Amino acid sequence: MGHYYLDDDSQRDGAYEVHEDECLYISDSLNRTYLGCYSGMQEAIVKAQLLFPLKKIKGCVHCLHSVSAIQDDSMLLI
Repeated sequence: MGHYYLDDDSQRDGAYEVHEDECLYISDSLNRTYLGCYSGMQEAIVKAQLLFPLKKIKGCVHCLHSVSAIQDDSMLLI
């Protein structure tokens, strides 16, 4: 379970990014909205889309890569 936030400022493409709380690229606390605690990025994105239906929402590329790396590493341990 992780804590997720939505950037209050859009990216160049007009999309707003969802970040995990440990992301190096997350906005400072004054420029983000807390979405909640979720088991994955996709759940946080769905929540953001429900809260802000007129905004284009996407997951942070860096957060997605870190999740994939963790999943890959855990599969090696099986």
